[in-house]
Amino acid sequence: MTAVHLLRLGSPNCSILLVERANSLGRGLAYGTSTAEHLLNVSTKGMSAFPDEPNHFLCWLRENKTKDMSSGDFVSRRWYGEYVESMLTERLKQSPPQLPDCLFKEVVGIDQQDEALCFTLRDSSNSYARLVVLAVGNFPPLILYRCITHQHGDTCGMPGHQKHWI
Repeated sequence: MTAVHLLRLGSPNCSILLVERANSLGRGLAYGTSTAEHLLNVSTKGMSAFPDEPNHFLCWLRENKTKDMSSGDFVSRRWYGEYVESMLTERLKQSPPQLPDCLFKEVVGIDQQDEALCFTLRDSSNSYARLVVLAVGNFPPLILYRCITHQHGDTCGMPGHQKHWI
């Protein structure tokens, strides 16, 4: 959502580079599901991308999914992912050609170099920026996972910590 708002409010004097490691924009773990039964935990009335347009998501649903939608309905996370992706795609198309760019690659490192940040991509190429927004999504609880999957006596990969079974 941050990218949607940056593209919406961005100045023609700035450049924006979106780097997405997945093959689609704006889905992430929460909205990238392919299972229709995975529902949002908030009704459509609370899910607009734009606070100044509270019915934006509902209108999008009525236009793109079903006309019978109401503001109290709980809909698929997949549909919300489609909504976010469509907002990003639309904003990218509407922006001046010099403004946005999108790379479907993975950032593997960021280093400070003078006044800029240099980020390295998985293919070893670099790009530079003065400001960076890290929207890295959700990660599995690695330490907890290690604790559950390792044998008794393990310290969960953390020296000095005892294992606690759940």
